Amino acid sequence: MKVQMSTWLRASLVAIIGRVQGNVRTIQQGLVALKVLDFTPEEREVISYQEQNGAIMWKNESDGRQWEIDLPEHCVPFLVQAIQGFDQWPTAKGRQVLDLLSALGWEDKEEKP
Repeated sequence: MKVQMSTWLRASLVAIIGRVQGNVRTIQQGLVALKVLDFTPEEREVISYQEQNGAIMWKNESDGRQWEIDLPEHCVPFLVQAIQGFDQWPTAKGRQVLDLLSALGWEDKEEKP
C-alpha cells in the first residue's frame, strides 16, 4: 500500500514506532514498520537530518516535503493501532495524522472537523 506523508509525520512515526513495547510479535511488526519508514542515509543527507539528545531535526523547508512510502499490507493494522494509541499528537498537525489514518483505511466514526 502506497501512502504519502510529510517529513514531520514520517519522522514522528519513526520515533513513535521506536518506542513501542510489547511481545515478540509486536516487536517484529515494529521492526518491519521501521525498516520501511526510517530514512535512508541518502534521504537523511538530503533533508539534513540530525539526532541530538533524543531530538530529531531537519531543514525547515523539508517539513512540507511529501514522501511516498510503500507499506506492506500486513504492517497496516500495526501502524493504525500505534497511531491511534499515541496520545501526544499536536492539534496543529492533526489533519496530517487523520489523512494518513484515512489512507490506511481507518474510518472515523465521529464527526469530522
